[in-house]
Amino acid sequence: MRCCLNSKRGYSLIELLAAALAASVLALTAGIMIFQSYGAWEDNHAAVNVHRDARHAMDMLTRAVRAASPSQIVTAENDNLVIDNAVGAGATRFWRDERKLMYDPDTAVSGDDELVKDAITTFTVSSTATAITIQLRLDRDGEALLLDSVTAFRN
Repeated sequence: MRCCLNSKRGYSLIELLAAALAASVLALTAGIMIFQSYGAWEDNHAAVNVHRDARHAMDMLTRAVRAASPSQIVTAENDNLVIDNAVGAGATRFWRDERKLMYDPDTAVSGDDELVKDAITTFTVSSTATAITIQLRLDRDGEALLLDSVTAFRN
């Protein structure tokens, strides 16, 4: 008995081309999805960084104001806040330097810290007898955030 000698084995050229086309469409679709997911991740990461920096800066500012009394406020105008510390301990200072928010916890000792790097577009401070109003706007990588705070003195 003879077994089918004329039967085809393997795939034809057209079948191989169709399979290659289907595989390339799937690979291209997967690549586009990965590329767009990475872009969304970068956007989210930038937004989280802006929010984190703003929250940290506003926390430092409000803590300094709440710990002070109205008589300790030396300057609270435009982009400069200076709070006189206890006798002989210098002063605490916050100020805007171009797109940075700077912080000096003790002006009697050298050394400034950057609270926020390359994101500050607005830092305004105004004072009344009972509170300080702070407006902080950050803008980095297309992400913008505006924070307003009216912080009352504890003392």
